[in-house]
Amino acid sequence: MQELIALQNRGYTLGFFDGIPGQEAQGYDDTSSKSNYRNAGVVKDNGNGFLTIELRHKLKKGDEIEIFSPFRFEPVKVVLSEIYNKDNNRLVADLAPGKANQSVKISVKDDLSLFPENTIIRLKVF
Repeated sequence: MQELIALQNRGYTLGFFDGIPGQEAQGYDDTSSKSNYRNAGVVKDNGNGFLTIELRHKLKKGDEIEIFSPFRFEPVKVVLSEIYNKDNNRLVADLAPGKANQSVKISVKDDLSLFPENTIIRLKVF
């Protein structure tokens, strides 16, 4: 349940669990996210010694990301020491998803085969 709560969300209700819902089926009081995590991106490639990540949230040097390998129970934590812009292979201090398919390449010490395409990556923001 803790991992479910950690997902970016606006709170949970019973919805249709008890039948056709009334006004209480949606939380209208507060629409801000209740999570301390954001979807940082997804793995698009794991070759040549780097993970290529398609961004969903801004990443910067020093951020700690968590990679959810389908082959491990616990997420793999990685502190970003170097971030490369996939488009030009230049080292950058940060990069945001400002255009379609904006991607970065990062080095990870673990076996890259643990992180196949579409592996989810999150970032703690608070």
